[in-house]
Amino acid sequence: MLVDLGSIAGSSQATQLSLTTQTIRHQATSGTLRAGVRFNTDGTVDKRVGMTYSQINAASDWITPRVGLSPGDYHVRANEVGDGLFGVDTENVWHALSSAREWYTVRIGADGDGSYTSTLTVDLSDDGGSTIAVTKVYTLIVDNI
Repeated sequence: MLVDLGSIAGSSQATQLSLTTQTIRHQATSGTLRAGVRFNTDGTVDKRVGMTYSQINAASDWITPRVGLSPGDYHVRANEVGDGLFGVDTENVWHALSSAREWYTVRIGADGDGSYTSTLTVDLSDDGGSTIAVTKVYTLIVDNI
């Protein structure tokens, strides 16, 4: 879903907020497993698998175009349902995107311990959280096999 904020604000350059729904999974036989999502100040969104980050979708990061981006003007909030959420940022609170924001689920265990699944609903706003411009769902799975 793309929301044209430029036309709302009367800007000459259309700004679009967008998110791509993802299932992010970390599967291994042992060790610490992590699956998550990170929103960066440059307008990109990364998935986290273990300790590795990779960009989800360059064509539709959380904001386009990124030229002249003032990330502090935008806010993100995440709410989780499921087996537990960890991460850098507090859940269900609006956070300015002037800093990278991250949420993930983690599992530490031995072989065959099973899996955790968290459903993370993420909202983006351009007015501090008064109005939600975009909402998407991320499914985070950590699976000891």
